[in-house]
Amino acid sequence: MTDPGLTAPSANPIGGIWRTTSGIVVCKVVANGAAAGVALLTARQLGPSGRGVVVLLLTLAGFISVVGSMGLNLASRIHLVALDGRMDPADYLGLSAVLTVAVGVLSVALGVVLLPLVDVHLSAAEQLLFGALAGSILAPFLLNAAINAFGFTARAAAVDAAGTVAQLLVTVALFVGGSRRVDAYIAAMVIGNVLQVGLALAALRPAIGSVRPRFQRSRWARVVRTGLPGIAVDLSGILTFRLDRYLLGLFLGPAAVGVYSVAATAPEILRLPALAMGQPIFHRLASGTAKVEDFGRTRVYCLLVTAALAASAFLVAPFAVRILFGSQYAGAVTPLRVLLLAEFGITLFYIDGALVAAAFSRLGDAAIAAVAGCLVVVVADLVLIPSHGVVGAAWGSVVAYSVTGLAAHGILRYRLRSRAPVR
Repeated sequence: MTDPGLTAPSANPIGGIWRTTSGIVVCKVVANGAAAGVALLTARQLGPSGRGVVVLLLTLAGFISVVGSMGLNLASRIHLVALDGRMDPADYLGLSAVLTVAVGVLSVALGVVLLPLVDVHLSAAEQLLFGALAGSILAPFLLNAAINAFGFTARAAAVDAAGTVAQLLVTVALFVGGSRRVDAYIAAMVIGNVLQVGLALAALRPAIGSVRPRFQRSRWARVVRTGLPGIAVDLSGILTFRLDRYLLGLFLGPAAVGVYSVAATAPEILRLPALAMGQPIFHRLASGTAKVEDFGRTRVYCLLVTAALAASAFLVAPFAVRILFGSQYAGAVTPLRVLLLAEFGITLFYIDGALVAAAFSRLGDAAIAAVAGCLVVVVADLVLIPSHGVVGAAWGSVVAYSVTGLAAHGILRYRLRSRAPVR
């Protein structure tokens, strides 16, 4: 079973893409609105330092989860629907469960070493909560990848939105209760993620029947081999998009991270149309029901939408930051405006990265673009953050995201010229 318009080739495959994308956009708007609500409430209740600690915990947990995923999220979208040698969903669920537990344990160990470097000090109980956070990030991440693999792209977005809304509701309860404990708000995120796991399993059941995992290691080797380049894609992506938080914490402390996280909230909403569009495009190409040429104008449309949203955000930024977050976050306005420029590169990467990875089954190509951006952001942040603080981090992101997007676009053009698909 798949979402309407995604099951078979048609004379106008882009029509089904736009219909599905509109549903995904709605869900993504809800999810990002809920996430923005969580950011707003934690920022006001915890202040820049407390909000910075939350962001640093989420950032490090995200890094560890991506490495621990073994690229399974990307490989699954090929092997679960492959025309030959298809992976059994039970094996996928078993491997996902093992990786989730491993990530939780690894996070506790790494948190002891890496968090004090950014002036975040946790008790033993808080370290365990941090491990639970990392595991609860990975589990729905892998399950949503399976939902997308079977073509339930809009449903996957709805599941993600429901989990984020659950986080918001618990956060609202804490806010109304006057809680100022960072660990309480982290627990709220874990609760939302666990709920999302249950919803994701329910969404998968119509496609695979049973959601009982199977633990047979001999069946995991092929998908792991395919997924290894995906680690580079995901890790480089999250490093490119999130490493600036950790480096800000390293150089300037959690308060600067808190201000920067507010600056990044609005620009990240601009990438929703491209992110939503990339999901059904990937499924169409990977399942052979469309070809790259069907999406010739998609990139232009997404860039135009990004430009319109960026112009609007630039104008309202000073008022929005002051009204929503308060005067203590006034320093977020300038980096927010700078970060709007970075979204053009991300839009290009989401569209062209999906095209080259799905049409040519070359996760390594997408990895090259992501690694290029990662290397640039590391160098740029190390140079700019010490001298220009949060604004320097924003400009570093602009350069890095632009390099990532242009690299993906250049690789796609090369593959189209050479016409040498792997499969």
